[in-house]
Amino acid sequence: MSFGGVAMCLVSVIVPVYNVELYLADCLDSIFAQTYDKLELIAVDDGSTDRSPEILQHYLDEGYLFRVIRQANQGLGGARNTGLRAATGKYIFFVDSDDTIERKAVEKAVAAAEQTKADITLFNFRHTDLNGVEIQAFDNDQLGLPVLMPLNLKDHGAIFFTLSSPCSRLFKREFLQENQLKFVNRIWFEDLLFFLQTLLYNPVYCYLPEVLYNYRQHGASITKSFHSNKNIDIITVFENVLNDYKNADAYERYKQEIHYLALEHIYTGILYILAKAGRFNLYRTIKERYFQLFPNINSQLRRRLPLKKRLIAKLIDWDLVKLIHIFKKA
Repeated sequence: MSFGGVAMCLVSVIVPVYNVELYLADCLDSIFAQTYDKLELIAVDDGSTDRSPEILQHYLDEGYLFRVIRQANQGLGGARNTGLRAATGKYIFFVDSDDTIERKAVEKAVAAAEQTKADITLFNFRHTDLNGVEIQAFDNDQLGLPVLMPLNLKDHGAIFFTLSSPCSRLFKREFLQENQLKFVNRIWFEDLLFFLQTLLYNPVYCYLPEVLYNYRQHGASITKSFHSNKNIDIITVFENVLNDYKNADAYERYKQEIHYLALEHIYTGILYILAKAGRFNLYRTIKERYFQLFPNINSQLRRRLPLKKRLIAKLIDWDLVKLIHIFKKA
């Protein structure tokens, strides 16, 4: 995909850093190798206790030009917010410090944003193993969004169902500033909450159907997350979403989209994960809270789910949670 005649503008790349000594160098190398020259790299050391601060200092000593901000631990959202406050670029590119980006990632994303005047430019990503080998690519192609065109939520409601990670988007900093958008500190699923909050302000979107971001998957970390009590935060996220959309008089317009996302993320997502992990007490708590927020089962929305998720939903309906182990290796 090619672009032409795009002026160079400053891009702030924000990297929150916390105990990633094994992967930080790969992340920094992928940023310094970008074909786009006008970068402002802001690394936020969020109270690391491993060798991450030494690695950052090594790159500074080697003459690499970037800014390091050190702070007491505030979590991923807090570190991103610190980077946002320090940023001066026209655009914001979030990169997590154990991940990498493709060599032309910034160049392509900026070109698409400039061409379409987009507030948010969406692109695709892949999961990789610890060695950077692709496991699976994730794209938004199935949603039928027009490519490299200015899009709005009113005409393209499928934007609601795009992959929610901020790392799969380029943001116009002015849009984030004017709407006072920031991440909630110390909450799981803050990416989903941030994504849904941005939609309240009717951003101009652009879809660039290329894989530009490499998300490194940690097996041990994923297994640990299955068992964590922090999974309850998914309820907090949707409580916030419901309040925000109702306060903005946008709930009735986007009610079906919000309910479908809750069905997918909570009912057939987190509850399924907890059942597989044997966390039945937490499972029952979250299920009860889910029905307090969404008391009615919408059969029309259920039919939109993939077959496997429809089956999982039925097992959860009937509280046959132990049978979910049948799907454990699926």
